[in-house]
Amino acid sequence: QLAAVEDDPTALRVCHSNPTTSTKVYSACLEIGWEVCESCGAQEYDPESAMCREDSPQLRVMLTEVYDWFIKPENAQEFLIIKLESFTKGKNSLISEEIEDIFGLEVVYSVQDFEDDGNVWPIVGELVQRGKRIVFFSPTETSDLVIAATENNKKPTTLEDTCPTINEETFQRVQGGEDIITFALDGKDIYTLENSPGDLLTEEDVPFVMDCGFIPTFDRMRQTHLMST
Repeated sequence: QLAAVEDDPTALRVCHSNPTTSTKVYSACLEIGWEVCESCGAQEYDPESAMCREDSPQLRVMLTEVYDWFIKPENAQEFLIIKLESFTKGKNSLISEEIEDIFGLEVVYSVQDFEDDGNVWPIVGELVQRGKRIVFFSPTETSDLVIAATENNKKPTTLEDTCPTINEETFQRVQGGEDIITFALDGKDIYTLENSPGDLLTEEDVPFVMDCGFIPTFDRMRQTHLMST
């Protein structure tokens, strides 16, 4: 998740925040005092801004790390899809500027490339052959090198009986901690595993998880559970 703390491309930060979260944190900091929030790394900001910790990394730094891996000879046939959730409030063109500056235009599959292909996705093999080995997409903000895309799972009608509580199109997450794993839908918990074993997806649980289209949310899972998936 990205935010722009100023108008310069170097001010694009990977903040893992969004407007809703920022508003909640802002209200909480007003209640408990900004000195407490600042001690945790959340500097004072106005309620219309995205919340960025003082040490939030620049987008340029993160993209450069990806680029250094991308250009290694042993990765010459690799294909990357990078999802960006950007909340830059109209500064989304800065993201494409940073992408172009670091990756160049030859390897990035752009919005114009997609239009030239008749708005039909080519297969990965074709893109690699054309030298287009990286795609940036976003469900929030788009620009020349960031393609608009949705990330909803379509539930087959054959699963209506198996997953009656799941909407036709939705985005689900699985998250958990030491004692419980929660399967959430649209912000509501619909299924839980208490006293979860070290192996999250047991033989008993696999059919439910896979049939209903749940996906792990990596930053909200314990490492042992991530490894088991």
